[in-house]
Amino acid sequence: MVTWKLPGEISIIDPATLVQGEKEIIIGDSRGNIHCFEKDSGKERWVSNIAKSTCTAYASVSSDGTIYAGTVEGKVIALRGKDGGKLWETHCGASCAMAPAVGSDNTLYTVSFDKKVHAIDGATGKEKWSTPVEGTTHCPPVFGNDGSLIVTLSEGRILSLDRADGKEHWSFDARNTLYDSMPAVCPDNTVVFNTRYDFIALDGDNGREKWRIPLDDVFGTRPVTEGKDAIALALSNGKVMSVESSTGKQKWEIKMRSQSRLSPPAVDSEGNLVFGCDFSLYCLKPPLSPDDGIFEKVNERDRPEIESMDDFVIVDGVRVPIQQ
Repeated sequence: MVTWKLPGEISIIDPATLVQGEKEIIIGDSRGNIHCFEKDSGKERWVSNIAKSTCTAYASVSSDGTIYAGTVEGKVIALRGKDGGKLWETHCGASCAMAPAVGSDNTLYTVSFDKKVHAIDGATGKEKWSTPVEGTTHCPPVFGNDGSLIVTLSEGRILSLDRADGKEHWSFDARNTLYDSMPAVCPDNTVVFNTRYDFIALDGDNGREKWRIPLDDVFGTRPVTEGKDAIALALSNGKVMSVESSTGKQKWEIKMRSQSRLSPPAVDSEGNLVFGCDFSLYCLKPPLSPDDGIFEKVNERDRPEIESMDDFVIVDGVRVPIQQ
């Protein structure tokens, strides 16, 4: 069911990050701001502007609560988790408007538009190493379960690099543009991502293709892992779907009335999905079986221009009505 939603004036398309024992949500907006909300109530705790220009702000959070963000001005910025105050900033030479990947040793990894992957000390902001790549990207790297760094390039190639020095392990040619294709890595090291036309899974150990699902000419957002064996993906036609990571078989699907782009969902330990749609932020718990598939309809009397849930959800191929 829909736990809460937050109407607003600014479009939210950044993936949400759950922090403070899943009590708070960190998310960016389209005007260069990073927000912190209480997860249970949706109340805003603080907001911090990180970019002079109008652009989407993307943030990531370290284990100690520090928030890191990249900007179109080529800066990587560190913020205090408790109030959003700036700790340091460093320059990468070109736009790196993405949420840096944060390693267990607090090393940050990002990709700049001058075709370089950067490793940065999260405590000081000093660069550890940088390595050139044959392309650009709008997505931050992600970590493979074998200690690798996975990088997607807009030109259509996915790379596996060594975190220690940036040396290449393997590469995969997707033969399609990867404009916003930040992959998800499953517990078995399956790497899942989407192109303009397909939802694709690779073996993270060697880069070989495992399965693919046609997307019927709609855009998919960045997939996220949902539990031990599932991947959640939001689509540009207003759908959010979940598939088995090992086979690509669909588990469930929900449909928003709005045809606007949805933000990539975040999943907490209880299975709640948090994502943005139009000018609202949604928090909902997807069904695990057809018997669980009853969604309460959102009351839209105060904001009728914001679309809510459709009249049904699909679970394991079964259409289930929403509770009226």
